[in-house]
Amino acid sequence: MRNMNFRVLAAGGALVAMLLGGKAEAQSFDGQWTASIQVNGVACTFSLVMDSGRYSEQLRCGPYMTLQSGTYVFQNGVLARTVYDWEPKQHMVVEGRPPGYDYTCPAGAPRTADGHCPGWYGGPGGNYALGPGQHYEPSAKPPGGTWRVTFLSPDAMNWYDMNFHGNVTYYRAR
Repeated sequence: MRNMNFRVLAAGGALVAMLLGGKAEAQSFDGQWTASIQVNGVACTFSLVMDSGRYSEQLRCGPYMTLQSGTYVFQNGVLARTVYDWEPKQHMVVEGRPPGYDYTCPAGAPRTADGHCPGWYGGPGGNYALGPGQHYEPSAKPPGGTWRVTFLSPDAMNWYDMNFHGNVTYYRAR
């Protein structure tokens, strides 16, 4: 009888292990995921691909888009990402003041009919063009991040941002 009980327990244990193993596999990060949020009235869409500890993500908000890729580690319900590549690598900076705005025009300098001093520079140290202008500067590396992840189903997961305290729900793309 004792031998029979052991076999029943062993078979039951194997069945539980098989069921739990199936559940863990169904809740895999690997695959394509999408999420949508609103930021100040602008629709934003995340497209995320995760595969064996690597990820790539595209974020579109209105006409703007960013990309990042790197690695992730998931432990004790917390997902931590490290960014290795990102776009854009540079961004445009609009400089100067509106046309005609001048507060450093030297006394006696020629002025336009409306009293302005065209072509002069102003601002701190006189280094800023008075008219509209632009230049490009390097974009900082995104910080990565840490999220508490809860699977809602095999095809849906909620990420709680542990730094900025917001939620986003990803759905597996078919």
